[in-house]
Amino acid sequence: MIDLKDMLSRLDFSSYEIKAYLSLLKNGKATGYELSKKSGIPSSKIYTVLSQLVEKELIIPIDTKPVRYFPRPPSEVIDNLSNQYNKVFAHLKEKLDFLYNQKGKDEIVAWNISGRKEIINRAKEMIQESEKLIFLGLWQQEYRSIRHTIKRAYSKGVRIITLTYGDVSLKVGEIYNHRPSDPLYREKQQRRFIVIKDNVKALFGSFPEERGVWTENLGLINLIRDFLIHEIYIVKIEKAIPDEIHSLFGKNWELIRLNL
Repeated sequence: MIDLKDMLSRLDFSSYEIKAYLSLLKNGKATGYELSKKSGIPSSKIYTVLSQLVEKELIIPIDTKPVRYFPRPPSEVIDNLSNQYNKVFAHLKEKLDFLYNQKGKDEIVAWNISGRKEIINRAKEMIQESEKLIFLGLWQQEYRSIRHTIKRAYSKGVRIITLTYGDVSLKVGEIYNHRPSDPLYREKQQRRFIVIKDNVKALFGSFPEERGVWTENLGLINLIRDFLIHEIYIVKIEKAIPDEIHSLFGKNWELIRLNL
């Protein structure tokens, strides 16, 4: 009962309103005088409380002499409250988003995310929300966690462009296989994880550290996307002219970055 009263108080019901409604549920119909005695609500307050409950559609007054009050069925009350709050939340979201998109959005560069579960969940949300285009950069370990979400997005017509590191079992969309000797993984055992949604949201994570950032800042989104596209260019170039590249720079030609 303590938990029930606490939950109702969070819905902006006063302690007297809660006592009155719960008493009616427990004991059935009652007059104001009877309810005051059963609930412990002072007689000087009971009719104000009952009037408030009628207005909030939790109870029904029956025109008898004296007037008796019946509790509305809880399922009806909850459905009514749910509809009211959903309308408030929808309106609130619209107005707050408008204010946020006017100024605040561009001033926040990125949000930090920690923990594998949080990073993967954020990636799934972005992919599910996508309408046109998803860029991905991932290893098999992370692909396994989001593979069903990727396939559902692809089945809806979303274009999927993926840079895969190592052996990834992805079969849908446009796939570019990065060199298996990825320097970051070879030197630090770090796996990149990148998701870009419709060019309006980006997530950049690193495993096994389980750290990441996500952003709606267009400048940072473009930077992350350009990095991924640059990696894809390298894949395309090596595939087109492998002999020429190897003759000029050697088999592990990406090591030239160390000489810059």
